[in-house]
Amino acid sequence: MQAAPNSITSEDAAFLKSREARATGQSQPPSNSLSAEAQRLAAENEGAVKPNTSGPTDPVEKSVEDRVKNFEQVAEDVAEKLERNPESVTKEDAGVVHSREQRAFGTTRKGGIASEVHKVADENEKGR
Repeated sequence: MQAAPNSITSEDAAFLKSREARATGQSQPPSNSLSAEAQRLAAENEGAVKPNTSGPTDPVEKSVEDRVKNFEQVAEDVAEKLERNPESVTKEDAGVVHSREQRAFGTTRKGGIASEVHKVADENEKGR
């Protein structure tokens, strides 16, 4: 750490922390410990916060993305049900798809999946 502090990585710091914890019998070594210093150096070397490339960092954008993904998953599941076994489509299925689409986009599309599921569910209800 003294010879090449800019070469310390988070893996090095984690290794030191685990060995220090084992030696001291503490799960969390003290804040002035060798491993704490290694973690500080690693954070400096790696840029304290790594960029998030997996999606938006803004909570509002993340929330919208989550709602859209949720709708897409429900729509995919119900579309498969419509294709394989349309007689099993229920009003509950229609309600879930409608709700998820409404949450994701603020409206439901005329002629969209929610509309189709409602239509099939109504037909199934009449046939029972």
